[in-house]
This record gives sequence, structure tokens and C-alpha cells, in this order.
Amino acid sequence: MIEWLGQALRWLHLLSGACALGGFWWLLQIELGPDNRTFIRRSFAFLLLLFAITGLALMIRQAAVASGSTGFGNGIEETIRFARGTRFGQIWLARLAFALLALGIFLAARGRVALPFFIAFGMLQFSLAFAGHGAASDVPALSIIGHGIHVTAASLWLGGLAYLGVFVYRSASDAIRMGSAMRKFSELAFNCMILVAMSGIVISTLQIRSWPALFGTAYGERLLLKLLILIGVFAIAGHLRWRVLNSIDLRLPNKEARSMIALTLGLEILLGLSILWLAASLAMTPPAQHEQIVWPFNFRIAEQAAWLKPDVRAQFWWGMLILGVGLVGLGWIRRRIAREWHLAILSLTLVGLGFWAGVAPLTVSAFPDSYRRSSVPHHVLSIANGKDLYATHCVACHGVDAIGNGPLAVGLKKRPADLTAPHLGDHTPGDLYWWLTHGIAGTAMPAFSNLSEDERWDLVNFLHVLASGYEARVLRERIIPERPWLGAPDFNFVANDGTSGSLRDFRENAVVLLVLSNEKSAARLNQLDRMVPSEKSRLKILVVPMKNSDSELDTPNITFVTDGNREIASSYMLFRRTIENPRVGEQGMLPTHMEFLIDRFGYVRARWLPEDTSPRWSNLDNLIAQIEMLSREPRIKPPPDEHLH
Repeated sequence: MIEWLGQALRWLHLLSGACALGGFWWLLQIELGPDNRTFIRRSFAFLLLLFAITGLALMIRQAAVASGSTGFGNGIEETIRFARGTRFGQIWLARLAFALLALGIFLAARGRVALPFFIAFGMLQFSLAFAGHGAASDVPALSIIGHGIHVTAASLWLGGLAYLGVFVYRSASDAIRMGSAMRKFSELAFNCMILVAMSGIVISTLQIRSWPALFGTAYGERLLLKLLILIGVFAIAGHLRWRVLNSIDLRLPNKEARSMIALTLGLEILLGLSILWLAASLAMTPPAQHEQIVWPFNFRIAEQAAWLKPDVRAQFWWGMLILGVGLVGLGWIRRRIAREWHLAILSLTLVGLGFWAGVAPLTVSAFPDSYRRSSVPHHVLSIANGKDLYATHCVACHGVDAIGNGPLAVGLKKRPADLTAPHLGDHTPGDLYWWLTHGIAGTAMPAFSNLSEDERWDLVNFLHVLASGYEARVLRERIIPERPWLGAPDFNFVANDGTSGSLRDFRENAVVLLVLSNEKSAARLNQLDRMVPSEKSRLKILVVPMKNSDSELDTPNITFVTDGNREIASSYMLFRRTIENPRVGEQGMLPTHMEFLIDRFGYVRARWLPEDTSPRWSNLDNLIAQIEMLSREPRIKPPPDEHLH
């Protein structure tokens, strides 16, 4: 009940501000007539007072929420402390003071000045962006501008629309003035809707970040409903402007046409009020980027995974052909739809069938957790812990090699999945988490709900890197320019000189040469220590000794990791496979030495295994050329996320 009251107050606050802004715009028009201008002025005192009262009530409610109260208020002292001591309170207090000042000036001036009030109230509506989701974005400047334009343009449209409805009612006997007002507002509404649409795209991109959040979060669902209603508003407004107003002469006594105009305007106003209610709800709903996604469908579109399946491409193009025929049919009969309705139904059927036939092959099974965000960072500690959990809970069926050859696999009707095969990459981390939580129906895969949420994500992180290890077979000692794709798992370390840090610390600043070494790597490490790239090529050499003897070498240009070795080596060894040597097993097949070149943005770009790749990397001139190439390369894609997505 309290939440509904808060939303209703916000709705009234937005509505009163919108009507005031729209009314001031109408006062600037010269064809309204004295009666309508007097009506607008008389309504302003009520609107400004309602704006101030609802704004004060909302600040009291926000102060109560900030203090943890479930009620509506938490005392005058607490509210004053909130208003003076928080950014939200200070902005909201300034807005209320400005509104009360505007009310006083308006009453003193008796409404004779319109333009200053129009500008002032436009700025007041824009300032809402400083005290909401817009100010809390990762890109605050762009977000605040987008929210401010969105709120101001929507307020001007809705407030002007409300007064237009009143004018149509009050000017029913003055057809010329009514038609002039409608055409004048139509131009304003068109421009406002363009601004609303463009700023809405910016806001949605910043607040949602991914299209699954549109369907799987409360914020996304309400935004989607708002978008659908807005499309209805566009359709009604377009029909009114380009069909109704252009096809009738308002100067003629056409009661039926005027009734249709009144009905259309009433419907548009109702939809506008619904949009405003959803806007008030969105302002009180956490943005989708901060919420877990609960996928509502049992399928999802996975074009990259499905496109490789047999016959999918043919089915897709056949579906697009049918869809195209249906669209052509609709275009051909659009002006004769009343007479050829049976062809219209056939065309619509073809459009639906074509869309289904084209999209259905690109879908795969999905679960409520398919787009769930990991609660555990994609870190070597998590990967190493997942590897230990795999050894405890999964080896019996999937085997030490993770290819489905465990000791219990022989007695199973369905062979356990090969976890090293590329098909694992077709599933989202959320899919894996769902299966670990609930098991897989029709197989011997049990539910591991006895494991904690973090432990299940540790297993997912391990399985993800295990599958990436299959993809990493294609890595060579030479980079492919501008083609980053394999994110380097992050790690923390303590160096032999006592300093500490993480792999993420080198982002944007230096290329990292990560070396996994053993007791036979001394000659190679001495060679790397003498390597001198150009001054513009910032390089950090991190050596992870698999045995501590390496740290005793006199190599001042190399940093030896003395703490965190086991987890780093265990995780990066999962990238040991090559096309020539699959290295599936764990025993007796580990490389004795590996080197990874990680670019400035956190992607593994090249790898050298002296045992089965060409010796080109061992020539320092070739290695330096690769390092300098990465140093010059700009950012191609954003750095890998801290969590799996």
C-alpha cells in the first residue's frame, strides 16, 4: 500500500509538472482566444501548488526509505537531515523551493509573463534527471542529458495534449480556432516524440545493457510495456494528423468527424497517462543492469550455436522468403484492404509463418537461469576451486580427462557429456548453473544443490575455461591483428620484491608476457631478461614458477610471482591444447614451459609452447615485433567482464 501511494504521488508530481509546462507553451500561442488563456492562467495556481505538495511528500517518503523505515515518514528531524545531507535531498529541496518561488511570482504577476515561466519550468522538469537513475549511471553526463531531454519532451507533449483536449471541448463551436490549435500542437508533438524516442534509446542502452533484461527483469518488462503503449500513441497521433485532419474540413458541420477527433484525443490522453504511470513506476524500480535476469521463456535465440547445425541455413532463408512474400502482399493491398480482406489475412498469415519458420531454427532450449549473472568473479582462485570441486563431484562420471569416460560412465544408458568439446561453448554460463542446481532430466546428471551458490559458480567458471581451452587450440606464436576473443582470467599475485597486484592493474598501460616456467626454464628466462622492446612498447614480464627455484635467478627485468602460483598455473594450463597435440589427459601430458602474450585490454592474443610450436617466438626480434604490434593496436572491443555473462 505504501509503495502504491509513493508511486501515485510521483505520478501526480510528474503530471502536474507536465501540465504546467504544456500550459505555458499554450500561453505563447496567439490563436487561443481570451477565454482559453484565462482558463490556463487560473489552472496554474492549482498545478504549481500540487507540484510542490507532491514533491515535498516524495522527499519525506525518500527520507523514510533511506533510514530503513517501512512507513511513509520518519519524523521532521530525519527528513531535514536527509534533505540537507544527501545529494538527492539537496536537489529535491532546491526543486521545491524553485517551484514555490515560481508560484509566488506567478500570483504576483497575475500570469502576465509566459516565456520566462515556460523556460523555468522546462529547466525544472529537466532537473529530475539529477535526482534519479540518470545520476547513478556509469556514464552520468550522457545519462543525465538523456533523462533530462526525455522527461522534458514527454512533459511538454503530455501537458500540451491535456490542454488540447480541453480546447477541443471548449472550442467545439469555433471550428477554425479548434483546427488551428490541433495543427499547431501536431507540429510540437511530432518534434517531442522524436526527442522522446531518441533519448529513450540512450536511456535504455545505459539502464538495461542487454536485450534479455527487457524480458527477464521488472524494469525491462515495464519499459517494454511503456514502449508498446508509446507505439500506440504514435499510431493514433499519426492517424489524427495525416488522415483525419487532412481529410475533413473542420469549417463544415461534420459532427461525426468532430466526435471522432474527440474520441481519438481522449484515447491518446489515456495512453499518455498510462505512460506517465509506468514512468513513475520505473523511477522507483532498480535498473535492469543491477537485477538478476529471470528468463521467462523455454527457448532463446542462439544464432551462433544454431547456425552450424545441418539444414538451419536453408530453413532460415526459406522462412525469410515466405516473410518477404507476405510483406509484399500487404504492401500491394494496403489501399484496398477493405475490399480484399481475404488477401490481407493470407498475407498476414504468410508473414507470421515466415517469421516462425526463419527464427525457430535459430532457437535453443533455455531456462530461468540462462541469463543469470555470476556472483563469483572470473578469477583463477574460482577456476582452481572449481577444478577441485570437479575432482570431488564430477570425475566419477565425466572422467579425469572430462571427456565422459569416468568409471561410472560404463553403466549409464546415456554417456556423460564431453566437457572439453566445443558444444559446451554453445550454452550460457546460466545454463550450466541451472543444470548444476537442478540436474538434467532424462540423464544421470544429478542436482548439486548441496553446493553453495558460489561453489556452483566456481564449477561454471572452471567448465567455461575448460571449454575455452578447446577453442584456444588455434592460438599460435603470432597474433592475428585486431581479433581479440579469449579473455585472460584475472589473478592476484605477490612478487619476489614484496610488491603485489593483479593482472587487471596492467590494463590500458602495458602488454603482459605471462610465463609458466619450471626448473629447466633458466636459459629462457635469462634470454627474456635481456629483451629490450622500444621505449613506446610498455611490457611487463610476469613469471609464474611451477617450482620455487626460478625465483633465485638474477633477472632484474622480470617479476617472479611468489604467491598465487598454484592457482595461476592450474588455470592457464587449461589453455595448453594445440591442434597438433590435444593434451586431453592430466597425467604426464602437461607442458614443461608456456608463454602467453596478453594485450593491454585483457585478452590472450598469442601462446608459445616450445615443445610443439615453431621456434619463431624464441627469436627475440620476432617476439618484440609482436609486442610492439599489440602496443600500437587500439581497443577493438571492451575488456573482458569481471564476471561471466
